[in-house]
Amino acid sequence: MVDIVTYGWLWMFVMVEIDGRLLGGDPFALATRSPLADITAERALVLAVVTSVIYELIPLAVWNATPGKIMMGLRTVAAKDLGRLDFPQVLIRWAAVYAVLLVPVVGIYVSAVVTVPLLVLPDRRGIHDLFAGSVVIERRESTMNILDSDGP
Repeated sequence: MVDIVTYGWLWMFVMVEIDGRLLGGDPFALATRSPLADITAERALVLAVVTSVIYELIPLAVWNATPGKIMMGLRTVAAKDLGRLDFPQVLIRWAAVYAVLLVPVVGIYVSAVVTVPLLVLPDRRGIHDLFAGSVVIERRESTMNILDSDGP
């Protein structure tokens, strides 16, 4: 849940600040219209993909955790041995949630359905976890501290 809130904040920041300042929008709403009024659907889609890569794909590949999972003391590991995810697993996990959003009309619904098993499966794994062979677990300070220069 914290990932949804954190990613949503990042996406809105990128939409208003980055797109507005770098691509000619009006981030301070000096005009009479909303700061998001000039953003086209295509531009919003590109920005959503870019922010999802920044928020989910890169941190998951580097630290096995998103910023939200880091804040909550969680990490994502391979289900078979609780080891690090390899990049194909990270990519599959990301694509199962975010890349399906690229499918016109039904993409947002498919993306929402991906998380339904979190509510009903005893191990609380979503479809994205099942496809990627991953599981989210509590991060143990003794075995992984991403703030240390020594790494995991």
